[in-house]
Amino acid sequence: MEILYGFIPYEQIKTGIFKEDTNIFKLPGGWVWEEKTVDIIGETEDSYVYELSESGHGEWIGDKVVQHKYILPMGIHKSRFIRWKDRQLQMDFI
Repeated sequence: MEILYGFIPYEQIKTGIFKEDTNIFKLPGGWVWEEKTVDIIGETEDSYVYELSESGHGEWIGDKVVQHKYILPMGIHKSRFIRWKDRQLQMDFI
């Protein structure tokens, strides 16, 4: 199956911190955002991708329905990116 929208996979998963809308508006200041941590597997031109989802649709051609199947990269828009979180393992010494 074809992966759409120019998906570029990462060799290693990255953890990113993104702005997430809370649907709360306060004066002064405006919309309230929360930070959300997400594991990112790749990117497209405008999004950081966290999941690949199988999808498809049917199309009438003459008297038959032709099924088109593909993979959609599901992600978060790059404008919501705050920073990368360090994924390095750490050891705790007693």
